[in-house]
Amino acid sequence: MPQNRNSPESGTLTLYQSNLLVDLSEAPQIPQITEGRRRLLVKDSTDEAQPGPSTSHVAFREIAEHEEREDSPDHATEINADSCDDAVNRGRRIIDKLLKTMSKGEAVNEELRPSYKLLKELKTKEVHQKSIIGVVGGTGVGKSSLINALLEEEILLPTNASTGFTIFIIVQSDHFANALVSNSPQCMRACTAVVTEISYNHDPEYQYIAEIEFIGFSEWTKELRILFNDLQHAQGTTRGKNSEAAIALAKMKAVYPGITKEKLLTATPESLLREQSVKKLLGTTVTIKETNGARFYPKLHRYLDNKKERGKEMEYWPLIKVVRIYCKSPALSTGAIIVDLPGSHDANVARVAVAEEYMKNCNALWIVAPITRAVDDKTAHHLLGEMFRRQLLMDGGFASVVFVCTKSDDVSISEVISSLGLESELAAKTESSGRMEVKISQLTERVELLKQSKSNYTKRQDELDDQLAEWEEMAEVAAAGEDVYEPTQQSPKADDDLATQLSLLDIDSDFEVVEEPESGDEVAWSQATSGGEPLTESQIGDKIAEIRAQRKQNRKAIADIEKDRAEAERRLSRVKSELATRQREIAAHCIRARNRYSAAEIRQDFAAGLRELDEEEAERRDPSTFDPSVELRDYAAYASRLPVFCVSSRSYQKMQGRLRREGSEAMFTDIAHTGLPDLQKHCMKITQSRKLFEARRFLETLSRVINSLSLWALQTTTAPDFALDQNIFVELQESLDEIVDQTFEDLNTRLRVNLYETYLQATERASQLAPQTSMGWRSIHWSTYRAVCSRHGSFHSSGSAGLVNFNGDLVEPLNRTIAAPWEQSFVNHVPATLANHVKACAEEIEIFHAKVKHLTKRSAGHFPQLRILRRQLVNYRGDFRGVANNVERNISTLQKDINRLAESLVRDAMVPAYDDCAMEGGPGCYARMKATIEEHVQVNATTMFQSCAADVEEKFEEMMNFAEDELQNATERIFGQIKEDYKFLVQEGSSKIKYQDEKAAMKVTIDEVLRELRGSKY
Repeated sequence: MPQNRNSPESGTLTLYQSNLLVDLSEAPQIPQITEGRRRLLVKDSTDEAQPGPSTSHVAFREIAEHEEREDSPDHATEINADSCDDAVNRGRRIIDKLLKTMSKGEAVNEELRPSYKLLKELKTKEVHQKSIIGVVGGTGVGKSSLINALLEEEILLPTNASTGFTIFIIVQSDHFANALVSNSPQCMRACTAVVTEISYNHDPEYQYIAEIEFIGFSEWTKELRILFNDLQHAQGTTRGKNSEAAIALAKMKAVYPGITKEKLLTATPESLLREQSVKKLLGTTVTIKETNGARFYPKLHRYLDNKKERGKEMEYWPLIKVVRIYCKSPALSTGAIIVDLPGSHDANVARVAVAEEYMKNCNALWIVAPITRAVDDKTAHHLLGEMFRRQLLMDGGFASVVFVCTKSDDVSISEVISSLGLESELAAKTESSGRMEVKISQLTERVELLKQSKSNYTKRQDELDDQLAEWEEMAEVAAAGEDVYEPTQQSPKADDDLATQLSLLDIDSDFEVVEEPESGDEVAWSQATSGGEPLTESQIGDKIAEIRAQRKQNRKAIADIEKDRAEAERRLSRVKSELATRQREIAAHCIRARNRYSAAEIRQDFAAGLRELDEEEAERRDPSTFDPSVELRDYAAYASRLPVFCVSSRSYQKMQGRLRREGSEAMFTDIAHTGLPDLQKHCMKITQSRKLFEARRFLETLSRVINSLSLWALQTTTAPDFALDQNIFVELQESLDEIVDQTFEDLNTRLRVNLYETYLQATERASQLAPQTSMGWRSIHWSTYRAVCSRHGSFHSSGSAGLVNFNGDLVEPLNRTIAAPWEQSFVNHVPATLANHVKACAEEIEIFHAKVKHLTKRSAGHFPQLRILRRQLVNYRGDFRGVANNVERNISTLQKDINRLAESLVRDAMVPAYDDCAMEGGPGCYARMKATIEEHVQVNATTMFQSCAADVEEKFEEMMNFAEDELQNATERIFGQIKEDYKFLVQEGSSKIKYQDEKAAMKVTIDEVLRELRGSKY
C-alpha cells in the first residue's frame, strides 16, 4: 500500500489536508467507477446481497489502494517544526468556533456530547514536548562553561575555576564514572554532588527562578552514619587530605562549621541531627526569584559555592538533592531541559537516585571532553567505560549520544600545521605573516632610535637655552660698561652612531633621516672666562642671533623627528593589527582543520566501540561461525549520524561581550567558528520530532472531530434511505482483534519466551562466575574495601582504584550476555512489530471502507459522506499510530527499569554481608571482611540470581499485560469511533430528523472553517 504522506517517517504534517476539505454547502460528486475498478467489483458479483465473509478481501484491498491514490490531498501544505505552532494555534481557534456553535443547541447534551468533550480536552492539550539532555563530563573539561555559553549566561553555573570544587559523575549504578573521574589530587577536595536541571522560564514577571531542594531527614541520617563510619575507622588520623576520612571530615565540617575534629570524633549522628540550623533545611525547598542576573547569581551561588570562610559559615551543597533553574535562554525555548550531572564519591542515596533517574530518562546524552584529550584518550571508543557502553546499548541510547569537544581554541598552531600537513594550505598566509613580523621588528627598532634621537635634540635644546640665557646676561653686563669675555668651551657629548643607525634602517622611502647635530656644534659653556680681549656689544649680539637660529633649527628637527616617530608608530600599530588578524586567520584555519579531524576520528572510534560489543556477542553466541570480516550492522552509518560539536566557550563569550575581566582576545574572526551557534541550534531542534508527532496527533484528532461533525450535519431529512448490514462491522472488529492477537503473540514470543530464555542462561552464568568475581577484589586496599561495604557495594576511591562497584562486577557477566539480544529486541523488534501493527490496522480499515463504498454504489442515493469518511481514514491511522507510539514509549521505559533490576537485587542480597564488614575493626579485620564477602557470595550466588530471573519474569509479564490491554482497549475505542462515524450512512427511522436547525448551523460553521483554511498557507 502506498505510504501515506503523513506517516511518521515523513517528518512533516499538514493541517489543511484532504480530511478537512469537505465543503458542506456543495456535496461532492461520486467518483466514477473506472474500468479497472469495475473489473475488481465484478469478481465479487456473485454475492451482491450479503457483503460478508464471502467477499473477496483481496479485491477490496486493491479497490482501497486505487481510492487512496485517487483521493489524495490536493491542497495539503506541509508544516515543519518552525510553523507547527501556528498550525496548532489556528486549530485552537477552530475549536473555539466549533464549541461556540455546539453550545447553542440541545444536541451537545446527547448526540454531540462525546465530540464536545473531546474538543474541550483538545483545546487545553499541551503539544510542546520536553526533551531531557544529560550533560556529563570529567573534571576540568569545561562543562559548566559550556552550559553558560549555550544559555547566553556568563556565570549562571559556577565553574571549577570560580568555585574551586571538582565535579564527578554519578549516573546509573556508577557505570558511567570510570572514564570521567580524574585521579588528580584536586579531585579529593570537598566537592559538590548536585544535579542541576535548567529549563525555560515561562514566568512573565521574573527573569530567573531557582528551586533548591534539600535531602530529607532520613537521607541525611544514612549519610551521616556512613561518614561517621569513615572517621571512626581512620585510626585517629585522616591519613592525608585525599583519604576517605579526610573527605568525610571536610563534608561534615562544611555542614557543621563550628565543630572541631575532636568534637566530631566524640559526637554521634543523632547529636548532629538535632542541630536546628541543619534540621530546619532538611526536606524543604528554597525558591529564588529575581529580575536580573546581577542579583540572582550571588543568591544561587550561596547554595552551590564551597568557598565560604572555613569554620564560620555553613555550606549547603552537601545537603542539596537537586537544583532546578529556570531562565529565558533561547536555546531552551523549544522545550529542551539541560541537566548537569555532577557528583562525587557520594554516600547519599537520594542524590545518586536523582542522577540515575535523570540518566535513565534522558532523550539525549552529551558527552563533554576537551578536544585536546577527546581523540588521544579514545573517549568515543571507550565511551565512559565498558559498563556504560553496554548499558547504553541495552537502553537503545546509542542514537541519542552527542559529543561536545570543548576548548577548541586551545591549540598549538605549529603542531597542528605539522601533524595535519597544512603547510601548503597555509603557505601564503604564513609567508605573509613572516614578512609582517620582519616589518614589525624594523618599525619597532626605528621607533626606539627616533625616541633616542629626539632625546638628544631635546638635550641640545636645553643646552642652547642655557647658552642664550648666559649670552643675554653678558649683553646686559656689557651694556652697563663692564668688560665681558667669551665663555670657555667644554668637550661635546653626542651619540655619533645614532644618525648612522637611522640611515641604515631602510624601511621605506616615507621616512626622512634627520641628521644629528655635528659634534663641533654640540658645545657646553662654562661660567669661567677664557681670557683674551673683552667682547664688544656687537660680538655679543651676533652670538645671541646665532644661538637663536640654532634653537629654531633644533626645534624643527625635534618636530620632524616626532612626526617620523608618530608615523612609524602608526604603521607599527597597523602592521601589528594586520599580523594579529592574519594570525587569527591561521589559528582559525588550524582550529577548523583540527575540528574536522577530531570529529572524524571520534565518529570512527564511536562506531568501533559499538562494533566491539557486537563482535563480542557474536563470538560468545557461536565461536564456530563468528567472522570478524562480516559487519553485523552498518557501522559507517552509525558513525556518520553521530553529532560532534567542537566548541570554544571562552571565545564565544568574549565575542558576545562577556568575560571582560579576561585579558586575552578571542581567536576567531567569525563567531560561527566557535561552534556554539550550531550547538544552540541543535539543542533547539532536539524536541522537534516529538513536537511534530504531538502536533500531528492534535491536528489529526481535530480533523477527525470536524469530519464527525460534518457527517452528523449531513444526516438530514433529504438524505436517501440506506442501511448497512451489521455483519460488515462484525467482520472489521474480528479482523482488528486478530491483528491485536498477532501483534501480542509476536511481542510475547520475542520477549517473554526468547529473550527471557537468554536472560535465564545469563543469570546462570553470572551465578557460576560470582565466587571468582568476589575473589578478584582481594587486591583492593583495605580502607577502600571497607568504604565499598559501608556504601553497600559502590564507592569511588580517592586512590588509583577509582570506581569500585561490587554489585556491578557481580552483574557484569549477566549484562555482557544479555546486552546484544536485549537491544535487538527492544530497539529493533518492538518498534518494527508495532509499525506493522499500525500498517495492518490501517489496511483493514481501508478494506472496510472499500466494502462500504461498494454497497452504497448499488443504491440509488447520493452519499457525500463517503468522501468525508474516505478522508477520515487518515485520522484513524493516526489514532493507531498514536497508540503504538504510546505502547512503544512505555515498553521502552519499563525495559530500562527491568534491565537495571539485577544490580539493585544483588545489592539487596549483599546488604547483610556489607553491614557485617562495615562494623569490622581491629587486628585481622581486613581478612575477616574478605572472608565474609566471599563466603556470602559463595553461599547466596545461585539464590540471588534466581531471584533476579524470577523478578524479571514477573516484570516481563506486567509489561506484556500492559501492552495487550493498551492495544485491545485502544482498538475497541477506535472501532467504536469508526462505527459511530459510519452510522451516519444509516438513514432510517426518526433519528434522521432530529436537530435539523443545529445541523444547519454546524454546516455553516464548518464551511467557514474550511474557507479559512483554504485561504491560509496551512
